[in-house]
Amino acid sequence: MSKTVLIADDRGEVRKATRKIIESIPGCVVCAEAVDGADAVQKARELEPDLVIMDLAMPHMNGFDAARALRITGSHVPIILFTGYDSLISPAQISYAGIDAVVPKMGVERLMTQVKHLLAAV
Repeated sequence: MSKTVLIADDRGEVRKATRKIIESIPGCVVCAEAVDGADAVQKARELEPDLVIMDLAMPHMNGFDAARALRITGSHVPIILFTGYDSLISPAQISYAGIDAVVPKMGVERLMTQVKHLLAAV
């Protein structure tokens, strides 16, 4: 049975590259892409993916706010914050938002490792 992943990033080329990475992992399929945080929350609620990969800096609702919105509604979906701003994020921000992992956008291997790790627990 395939594990489903929702990708949320405001940049199309990043979504496309992330999709390629995720779909190279056996048993993983991208169920949808979201263009901002509000879109990510809506699609996560509708589709109930096994994992969400979310950018931090997005319009309408950033990654922290989107993650927090999912947690407030009772969602336990694992969330990876995939961002270029990883060095600016504090452990308190990660905990408050309910984010399971933070991966720098330059860390493709680390992203794959985190995806496999989090999906193994689902």
